[in-house]
Amino acid sequence: MILKIKKMRLKYIPLVFLFILSACVNNEKTDSQTKSEQKTEKENQVFFPVTGYIRGQLIDIKEVGINPKKYTKKENKQDSLWVKSEDFEKEFGEFLHPEIDSINMVPFFSEKSFMDQTLNLVTLTYDPVKELPDSIQWRHWDIYIDPATNAIQRIYLVKQIAPDKKIQLTWQSGKRCKIVVLHEDKSGVSTIETETEIKWNY
Repeated sequence: MILKIKKMRLKYIPLVFLFILSACVNNEKTDSQTKSEQKTEKENQVFFPVTGYIRGQLIDIKEVGINPKKYTKKENKQDSLWVKSEDFEKEFGEFLHPEIDSINMVPFFSEKSFMDQTLNLVTLTYDPVKELPDSIQWRHWDIYIDPATNAIQRIYLVKQIAPDKKIQLTWQSGKRCKIVVLHEDKSGVSTIETETEIKWNY
């Protein structure tokens, strides 16, 4: 089963390679560029299709025939249960909408790429460049890529689900994901409401 999981993401390697190349080209900007050139570059910018990638991972889990196990911790109480494939949309739906792709997100977010020497991974990080419409609840996301294989290692997402509440997703490709719901008080201090871990490589 573990061997099957390791093979699942091979089909994404060419896509990831092209995306890294695009990201590097997009970051090689000079101060001499005009505003019109910058605008054209922004319009032509390509973001990695995070939502499509996660959907692809869910399809792979179904094809392998794995029932992920879900562990939920709240107020020092922990429960566990098996997640059926027909419940994937319910379990992961919060991270599939609105869709993170070039069409929806390029006008509102900037992309930066750098080599994280500590992790030995290429990191792509995304943050808002202007006020976001109500239809976009995403606040930040990161993509971690193994430069040796061009494979996605991890994705980290932050979404505002209420004025005083955020949800974070850490997705480890082919292995597991962790979901954390945070409550924010008026002073900006965050406390954990629930922690959920879903494993499909065990």
